[in-house]
Amino acid sequence: MSSSRVSSSLYFLITFAFLLQNVLGRENLLKHMCSKSDNFTANGPYESNLNKLTAYLNYQTPPTGFGKGSLGEKPSQANGIALCRGDMSSSECKNCVVEASSEIRKRCPYNKAAIIWYDNCLFKYSDKDFFGKIDSENKFYMWNTQSVSDPETFNQNTRELLSQLAKEAQADSKFYAAGQKELNESTTLYGMTQCTRDLSSYECKKCLDGIIGELPDCCDGKQGGFGKGSLGQKPNQANGLALCRGDMSSSDCKSCVVEASSEIRKRCPNNKAAIIWYDNCLFKYSDKDFFGKIDNQNKFYMYNTRSVSDPKAFNQNTKELLSQLAKDAQADSKLYAVGQMGLDGSTELYGLTQCTRDLSSYDCKKCLDGIIGELPSCCDGKQGGRVISGSCWKAWGKPSISSLDGNIGIGSNEKGLQKGSCGGFS
Repeated sequence: MSSSRVSSSLYFLITFAFLLQNVLGRENLLKHMCSKSDNFTANGPYESNLNKLTAYLNYQTPPTGFGKGSLGEKPSQANGIALCRGDMSSSECKNCVVEASSEIRKRCPYNKAAIIWYDNCLFKYSDKDFFGKIDSENKFYMWNTQSVSDPETFNQNTRELLSQLAKEAQADSKFYAAGQKELNESTTLYGMTQCTRDLSSYECKKCLDGIIGELPDCCDGKQGGFGKGSLGQKPNQANGLALCRGDMSSSDCKSCVVEASSEIRKRCPNNKAAIIWYDNCLFKYSDKDFFGKIDNQNKFYMYNTRSVSDPKAFNQNTKELLSQLAKDAQADSKLYAVGQMGLDGSTELYGLTQCTRDLSSYDCKKCLDGIIGELPSCCDGKQGGRVISGSCWKAWGKPSISSLDGNIGIGSNEKGLQKGSCGGFS
């Protein structure tokens, strides 16, 4: 989960969405989280209870859209719930829950607690009794990279719509509400709110009000963006993601992603999998489902050709700065961090870390720690450089932030294109 203190964690889901065009999306995996400290033994009593609970929830959930159950005795008791979005049919609900229950066991094979979110459902379980308790710990944000022309008015309209839908969800037997608000003659704002049905109506409203209050922090004028999606059915399914550097404006992000998506198709015209990196964004696609998995296969190094006078001390400072920024990125909603460290009275060392947002915060930190450990072998004593993989990257430089970019010998071209790779990855 998002905290290593799994024994005291509370697990709960609340979802809301607001889009200018459409509130409905495809059935995609959004995110998953695995407990970090508590594991079970293969073929032991907990796994047996969990297997039976999974089968029970797969059967119980589709007719009503919600299932809850506990099997076994403590300390091997398995507790779980499954919830489908309130507008899903029984058949759609069944397909999503079966998929979710199978996928989470692959991604968290021996974890005693885990949760997985799809567009249309969630599935979660734990050896702890979490029923009826609000979980504000396991939370993540997703937003459209495009900005509105009048953020203040749009934010107010969004808050009004979602607050009304929170009241309606509280009064609904499924704790679900969807609605819309006309912004002008040609634009409609859509919204949705939902709670897991193990909560009381009071707790549902309390949780919804809490996250609606976070709108200014999570989704107000965010710079940079992320998108992921899947289209089609296997074996012809296309999976892809795009990510902009965390300090990019929406317009700069859009320009980079459009350029990247066009360029990679020219360079890899018939490849089922490809990835391209620019200074300000990446674009990646594959016929395989790579979401939520650390990509160490696609990796390269770039560095300034100039060396520092004291490599040992500089490497130590660089490692300290990037390790701190890895922690900062892990805790950031965009999985992004930038910072600096004073080396002497007149010199600053700058650093940047970032992960693709299909990763969990734990896997983001794991990915960053891995490439930070490669610093001595790739870029020993260099004034600036980058280590870039398909899931995370780090950049550092002195004497200024410009040494993180491509204008002092790190190697990107005039458009900021760093590298492209065709095929050969999952």
